[in-house]
Amino acid sequence: MCHAISDTSTTTSLSGTRNIRDFFNARDAAFDAQTTLAHISLASKWLNAVATPHLYHRPACSEWWPLARTLLARPDLALHVRYLYDYFQDDTFKEWVNDGDFPFPPEIARHFSTSRLARMALGEEVIPDYPPIREAWDFWMWESAESFDMLASLCPNVRHIPMGPIRSPHPFTYSDPRSLMRVELVEIGLSHCKENSVDVNMLAQIATVAPRITCILWESNPKPEALARPLDACPNLRLLVYESLVRRWHSTTSETSYELQETIARYAPNLTSLNIYRLGGMLAAQILRGRESPLSRLSRLKHLEMGLECLVPPRSGSRDPCMRRMLFVDVLPATIRSVRITWPLSKLNRELRPLFRSLIRLASLLPERFPRLQSVTNCGLSPDGVPVEEI
Repeated sequence: MCHAISDTSTTTSLSGTRNIRDFFNARDAAFDAQTTLAHISLASKWLNAVATPHLYHRPACSEWWPLARTLLARPDLALHVRYLYDYFQDDTFKEWVNDGDFPFPPEIARHFSTSRLARMALGEEVIPDYPPIREAWDFWMWESAESFDMLASLCPNVRHIPMGPIRSPHPFTYSDPRSLMRVELVEIGLSHCKENSVDVNMLAQIATVAPRITCILWESNPKPEALARPLDACPNLRLLVYESLVRRWHSTTSETSYELQETIARYAPNLTSLNIYRLGGMLAAQILRGRESPLSRLSRLKHLEMGLECLVPPRSGSRDPCMRRMLFVDVLPATIRSVRITWPLSKLNRELRPLFRSLIRLASLLPERFPRLQSVTNCGLSPDGVPVEEI
């Protein structure tokens, strides 16, 4: 019988640590989770070491206001914040920011009170006139440049800040732009981008004061010239997350052009991680005729994460997987060391079930394609809806 945590086996201790970290890393962690975490940190030195990073360095909160209230009321605690994540999804943003009981400085409250968009913080003049996009962007407005700027001003030692679509022509209102030089990891999310969009034009300005941007999340179907400028503005880019807005997964609707691959290889040659989702095939017709893919020049690429639908071959005329040609895997360099395959955490679509059965064969073929491969992870659901994670 164990009388202290230190008496438990290593396996048990590691399991407890992992469960605690997973719980408090969840995006939907409730406000009272911080209170629970504070109690855990007082239980023992071991639990204090586990809980402290999540309590002070990586605060978990499901809404903007409780964290902002704490940071403003306790600047001594704000000094310890190192990582902030994009989990602020409060639809009543404007209401609480103008609440008399909320401790926001008047200059910040005035800025948000003048916005014309009731649910979020920015004016309608920066939103395109295309109705579907206008509706889609309602959800994203909290991830604005103002939020990014405000977080940087509240947390002087923060290293990791997420940033959603850039909609404001004046992204730096509250903090000194030079202070962003200290940020080591900035996640920039670009959505519904056009060549002359605010997103693309403003990213260059953000990059000049935050030169350590290492991650770009692109949720769109951009033209190569539109993608070139953001990539060129981020010389330290290491991770590119490319999620096509085309939700039909078969190859006839989601083939990526040869020129787009050339743009990625030319302007982001130092990529170490590449995440691809909702692409029926990131291959051009020329590659199928034997032309080498530009992506094969990404000599530093080590980590690949792709959606299950990426196993479908382009222009195959069939939705059945073609295991002789690995599709997206085939165009990458042999330097890949880890592969992670994901699919939605919901009942698998009937059309995707044949792909799940192909994972067994995929696991045996990947080592042949990538001689330095160290791990293959399948995360998602089985055809019967049972959660699966195999390494």
